[in-house]
Amino acid sequence: MEDVFKLVLPLPEKVREIIQDAGLTRAEVAEMLHVSSSRLNKWLSPIGSSGARRIPDGAFELLLIKIGKHPFYRTDKNCKDTMNIEDIETIAHSPETLREIVKEAGLTRAEAAELLHLSRNKFSRWLAPEYAEDHRPIPLAAFELLLIKLNKHPLYKKVEI
Repeated sequence: MEDVFKLVLPLPEKVREIIQDAGLTRAEVAEMLHVSSSRLNKWLSPIGSSGARRIPDGAFELLLIKIGKHPFYRTDKNCKDTMNIEDIETIAHSPETLREIVKEAGLTRAEAAELLHLSRNKFSRWLAPEYAEDHRPIPLAAFELLLIKLNKHPLYKKVEI
């Protein structure tokens, strides 16, 4: 497996600056990252303020990809398709499909978890059968990031350096 991109997470002020420089509203960014506006606001709140949370590594990386600031991924200019998010949502919540995608990529669970900046335990909960007590559906943003990193996303492709 190739080296995983190591993120240096910025302070909330820098994330707000990145969003502003991209010319996006908070509502647009929340939709882009598949989170509520209140969740995004917690990520953008100054450290130490009530309810403030650090933006997850995967969410920050997905933001960089979608605004064209990631060093390794860009929008595929040759793509004729438009992304149908409903199709991805249907696939995303299927542990069987997720296991199949990981297997097709030749990744172990640990490698797939590392690509998404997660613990193996958290990733394994997404792979558990839906009837299992510890099953959790994969968040749409994480699934989309996985598709991008495995070069299976219709809109974003890895850039050859």
